[in-house]
Amino acid sequence: SETKSIANINRSLLEGENGSNGLEGQAYSILLRLRGVYIIKCLLAGKLHSNRGFREFVLGNSKVDYGSIYLAYKNVKAGSKLKVKLKASDLIMLLEVLGREAGRLA
Repeated sequence: SETKSIANINRSLLEGENGSNGLEGQAYSILLRLRGVYIIKCLLAGKLHSNRGFREFVLGNSKVDYGSIYLAYKNVKAGSKLKVKLKASDLIMLLEVLGREAGRLA
């Protein structure tokens, strides 16, 4: 699927990343796709989706710095050039969650 191929691209970019610079775009892409998976899961379960529910979904499946990752996501979405300190390891963890959860939908 498209989500899996984009996740593989993001993973290869992250594995080559040494520092925390330039990770905002990957954070945006991963969170956007993970949000899509979350919304589909909610629709299939007949539940409403919300920002709070998405946060709980992410934190229930991983131990990442959600606040920083979500701030980077919002900055990219708004076109802001502000940098957020992110860890590539957090984004790799989210990619693992994305792969697992997308696989459950297939």
